[in-house]
Amino acid sequence: MTNAEKEEMKENLKKGIEKRGKEITEKDLLKVVEILEPFREIINWNYDWARFGLSELYLKFGNFEAESEKLFKIVSIKNSGITHQPRIF
Repeated sequence: MTNAEKEEMKENLKKGIEKRGKEITEKDLLKVVEILEPFREIINWNYDWARFGLSELYLKFGNFEAESEKLFKIVSIKNSGITHQPRIF
């Protein structure tokens, strides 16, 4: 994966996470990019994966190649690394 492709993937992931009113650390974002990289070419970023989160994105586009260990890593990032953004009114 080129640096440009990696940056594009990071931006698409950040947009979806922010759409849910949450944020992710750069370290965790890179972990997610690494896990999703094999499916980069088939991921449809217009699909509304953000409603259920990163797990749905991985399972939908990983399909039968998705591995439970990697899914658990995504879930652990979701549970510890993704936080709510403060709301400013």
